[in-house]
Amino acid sequence: MIELYKKVTKSMSEPHRKYHTMRHIGEMFALASTEYIGLSRIQHLAILLHDVVYNIPSGDISNEELSAVKAGEWLRDCYVPCMHSNAYSEETISAVQQIIRDTEKAIPTTKESAIVIDLDLSGLALNYWENRELIFYEFAHIGYDKVVSGRRSWLISMLERDSIFVSDHFQFLEKDAVKNIKQELQIIEDNDE
Repeated sequence: MIELYKKVTKSMSEPHRKYHTMRHIGEMFALASTEYIGLSRIQHLAILLHDVVYNIPSGDISNEELSAVKAGEWLRDCYVPCMHSNAYSEETISAVQQIIRDTEKAIPTTKESAIVIDLDLSGLALNYWENRELIFYEFAHIGYDKVVSGRRSWLISMLERDSIFVSDHFQFLEKDAVKNIKQELQIIEDNDE
């Protein structure tokens, strides 16, 4: 596990990252703890590994897909000498990869995905404006207009969902997330005039 954490920390410390860092991972774990959510081993690994690849722009293959592939490689490299085997079964690795893939569209395909997705989206309700600024810094090199256009589309897609948060557990964040998103969309609209 030490080698895995070293790889994740190195990846999450890339200089272009401002929001998608170990702080984001730590906040997800802290919120799970505060809300008394007992994360499974699979959920724990998915949170840890869900943003290990974060290219801006992402290119033809999404960051989530690349992160899922990298997660599989890294988990398969976790060898336990005293057991003469890998620390993680293929079933575990596959489940972790699926949760990571589900974070791309924030739509769960498994029960365990829902909590991870909601923890990932919690920044829409908590520390919203600080998180927004950090995300803007990450994307600054592609140009303000492109950042705003992409951000607007993504925010609208969040509001078009039946509910932003997909698990029952995090519905208490819905109202604040909707309010924050609407405020930002209004700011974008005001700046366009």
